[in-house]
Amino acid sequence: DYGVLTPFNHFIAVNASLELLKAVLKLNPKAVETGDASDTFPLHLACQFADLETIIFIANQYPEALWIASSECGLPLHCALWRQEQGGTGIEILKTVLEMCPAAMKLEDAEDRTALELALKRDVPLNLLQLLVNYIPGDMQEFKLEEFPEEDEKAWDLNHKQIEILSGIFPQLTRLTVKVKHWTRAGLNSLFESLHNFSSLKTLHLDIPTDIHIRHWNGEALELLQQYLGHQETLETLVLCMYDRTLEHTGIK
Repeated sequence: DYGVLTPFNHFIAVNASLELLKAVLKLNPKAVETGDASDTFPLHLACQFADLETIIFIANQYPEALWIASSECGLPLHCALWRQEQGGTGIEILKTVLEMCPAAMKLEDAEDRTALELALKRDVPLNLLQLLVNYIPGDMQEFKLEEFPEEDEKAWDLNHKQIEILSGIFPQLTRLTVKVKHWTRAGLNSLFESLHNFSSLKTLHLDIPTDIHIRHWNGEALELLQQYLGHQETLETLVLCMYDRTLEHTGIK
């Protein structure tokens, strides 16, 4: 729900023809550069609803929109990812948006998620994840992963799968932040097993909210953490954030 759209945004949202859009822009060239109250520009909606030819046309008219994050749908890259996730188009639109602005892989939406983080959160197909990874800039070596909030086994399974997929397609990751909502022994074991797949991990940040039960971080949990650290050859820094306190330990190796 985008609320009140600008007239030109409305034409794109209802999938108006490219000929009609060109005619409108002849009357009002600035329409393609005008966003609504949520900073949703024509390119955002084009990436969700229009065909590839229209997307390229709109992007060429106002390429600056490739860098703008709408509070409703994120960057145009996020919009193209959402569209692909819905099965409404082929992978070519997502690939085209990536080619137009590969640096968008480093940018975040209104909820502080990059396109790759959003893709993992939504459990998109592996070929899409691999496509996103192919466009990751060489200096992007940090990643955040947030577990689903539901306190059930499915929540952990989804999170474990995220880590497993991420380690398989992005083994060169050097910094990883995991936001934890709850833990079980099986969850801790699976987490540390998955983390071993990151062959270049140097900094691990575990963020444990204050409402987590203390029993999940008793001696047994700390023992599992110690075992992981003992077998991790590349890790240099561990940051443990818990109960509003942050403990950073460097020089692990």
